[in-house]
Amino acid sequence: MKEIITVTGRIAPEELGFCQCHEHIAMSKGISYQINPALCMDDMEKSLEETKRFHLAGGAEQYGVTIAIEPVVKHIVYDARRARTVLDEIGSPNLQILFDPVNLLNMENVDRREEVFAEAIELLGKDIAMIHFKDFLRKDAGGQLAATGAGQGGMEDYRTILRFAKQEKPYIFATLENTTPENAVECLNYLKKQYDEC
Repeated sequence: MKEIITVTGRIAPEELGFCQCHEHIAMSKGISYQINPALCMDDMEKSLEETKRFHLAGGAEQYGVTIAIEPVVKHIVYDARRARTVLDEIGSPNLQILFDPVNLLNMENVDRREEVFAEAIELLGKDIAMIHFKDFLRKDAGGQLAATGAGQGGMEDYRTILRFAKQEKPYIFATLENTTPENAVECLNYLKKQYDEC
């Protein structure tokens, strides 16, 4: 008999139901919700409880993998303080942070972005496993900023994040987001120039 091993035990394939290509333990009503309302997981307590059960069952440690939380201003883990709460509640060295600075910004805090980034680095720095680099456009996309490639929008100065990476996490994984084949090299060079200045 074929079985699928889940974090809660073995199940028959026909019991699995709808799956996404990767798991979101916590997210708010967005595109996924519009496609399938069952995908709305916006209860922080339930999400923490599910993550604790996974951790107690051996979780990421058992498989030697790192699971990363990506705080996003429009999700339930919406800022650095909330992400720190999740990390502390779970208490696993295998639960870390995917730091996407632009995802912490919205129309209300974009002009205080250096303060937002400094707080995130202070609270989450030791647990940051990866950094996403992108930029933002100030056009209101449903109360949010629109994303674009690094150096292509209003961000301008990445040195706070780059200095952190260079001094505290020199071997950290980093990716460019929201680039195109036409601007990827330009975006990379924009960041490299500021990195060299740090």
